[in-house]
Amino acid sequence: MDIKKERKNRGWSQEKLAKLLGVSRGTIVNYENDGVIPETKRPMLNRIFGDKESDASSSIYLEKDGTKIPLRELAVFFVENQDVFMQNSVLRLAIDKMVAQKLNEKLQEIISKHDLDR
Repeated sequence: MDIKKERKNRGWSQEKLAKLLGVSRGTIVNYENDGVIPETKRPMLNRIFGDKESDASSSIYLEKDGTKIPLRELAVFFVENQDVFMQNSVLRLAIDKMVAQKLNEKLQEIISKHDLDR
């Protein structure tokens, strides 16, 4: 993933991406210059940039009163308003939901396989 290209395509500063990812601007500079991104940050970057190839599930939404709000949009909103606590909470919720979806898919696969073997 070319995060510099992705960041620039969105018109974001290194500082804004750093806040979204929960790292310093210097860390973003290193990621962009070295091209090495820790595995622990890849899922969050994929969610921030909306990488469809690495996320087989549909976008994750927060739903209230029948209105769906993409969690990524909420995170960007909180970053722009400098609410780091809420931004981190939204990103953690997105990751938790993504993990829950993947676990559910795997469990369904196991259940289906078990039923077929009977």
